[in-house]
Amino acid sequence: MADIDQALGATIERYFVEFLMKFKNNEDDAEPSYVTQVRRMRAEEMHTLFIDYTHFEKFSQMEGDSLDFDPLDLRNVIAKHYLKLEPNLVNALQTFIVSISAEIAQWALQTNRFSVSFYNVEQRHSLRDLRMGNLGQLVTITGTV
Repeated sequence: MADIDQALGATIERYFVEFLMKFKNNEDDAEPSYVTQVRRMRAEEMHTLFIDYTHFEKFSQMEGDSLDFDPLDLRNVIAKHYLKLEPNLVNALQTFIVSISAEIAQWALQTNRFSVSFYNVEQRHSLRDLRMGNLGQLVTITGTV
């Protein structure tokens, strides 16, 4: 079972890095969207990469035929097994950041920890609707404070 988990984690890392390296919100953009965001992270000394959950679907429509994986499957696996895959997503983020440029790689190696944050997640629950079945999944919690 552990070998399956490791294999799944390594596959998710590889596909997630490819998504981060290639996704462009607009085809006219000079560089991929998340490369631009990492450059801003460095300039502002931030350590969290914010990922729009709807970008997986857009990426599937734009690049789906040229990829080794289905971005929608990647999105679904991340949502279903988020807690288990979170370390792999952080490793993928680190790999992605280091690959951008030598200057950014130097900054990344000095930074202790990066994190990934998803927004626009489709699955929404109120606090009262959360159940044990949601444990470990990526969900949006709605409520009034």
